[in-house]
Amino acid sequence: MPEPLCSDSLYQMLMDALNVQISGDVDGNARLMLGVLDCLPAVNQVRYTLHTHTQQIAAMIAAIVAATVVAFCILVMLRYYFFDIDMTLTKRHNIDINI
Repeated sequence: MPEPLCSDSLYQMLMDALNVQISGDVDGNARLMLGVLDCLPAVNQVRYTLHTHTQQIAAMIAAIVAATVVAFCILVMLRYYFFDIDMTLTKRHNIDINI
């Protein structure tokens, strides 16, 4: 079996760090958590960094796909709004179209 990313002792350190966080001290809380993550072995730090990077890339791709779907839906609706099924330009909804 491969070695887990987070050992039992490191997991306990993370739980202790979560319990002592101060609600108003964002920078201090971040330094505390990063200090705990620095206790990871070097190989696991690389794995954690790659995992975080992969999550960020996946989120960006999802946002791009969502924007593309919205743009495509708008184009389909505009096509329906201005054209008949046989693709002839018509004056739907009393819109004046000058060609």
